[in-house]
Amino acid sequence: MDPIELSAVEIRVLGCLIEKEWTTPDYYPMTLNGTTNACNQKSNREPVVSYSEETVLDALDSLREKGLTRKIFSGGTGRVPKHRHVLDEVYAITPAEAALLSVMMVREPQTLGELRSRTQRMFSFESLADVEATLEQLIQRDVPLAQRLPRRPGRKEIRFTHCWAAAPMEEALWEGDASEESAESHTSISAAPPSSPTDPTQDPRMEILEAQVADLTAKLEALTAEFAEFRRQFE
Repeated sequence: MDPIELSAVEIRVLGCLIEKEWTTPDYYPMTLNGTTNACNQKSNREPVVSYSEETVLDALDSLREKGLTRKIFSGGTGRVPKHRHVLDEVYAITPAEAALLSVMMVREPQTLGELRSRTQRMFSFESLADVEATLEQLIQRDVPLAQRLPRRPGRKEIRFTHCWAAAPMEEALWEGDASEESAESHTSISAAPPSSPTDPTQDPRMEILEAQVADLTAKLEALTAEFAEFRRQFE
């Protein structure tokens, strides 16, 4: 059984609803305006988009028809409609899984270090091993919700993404072919001596430093997003 295929707009909207449930619980469920602003944030988003409310409303309606969101009404006589995801009900996902799915849905494919640092506002993973174990749970489901992409040529880290769209899998196949060609080329040229211990790509300390830089970057992005949310309250 395959996961429900979603459009890019639907993926962004659903990812934002999951994120805001954890990061701004006082404003969740989300109004149409709030959901649109969340989709169009300039921080913690990749790529940055500029959706209209009509575009977001169409996506919300489509997600509701697919059984992934629900519309509720709150407030006084105005009965303002709000929107919430029901991914936890449909797929029985844990908070750790929800955090990873949300970050993967609002950004391009990411490494373990990037995922760990960018989920800090929603769920605190103790180690990269914990992130990988949770991703493995999502990958090994009867209906997979995440996938592992082969290494890009010239890159040493594996990236992960969600399974809601077909495009990442096509990218994975392309990268796999390119990786094999690169490996064959490297083998044919080099029965050369092993890499020097000073080669930074072979130094385990580099992965730690990269994870720390990613963590600091994510914290800065989180502060920027929180400040933007604060300013919007007074607009």
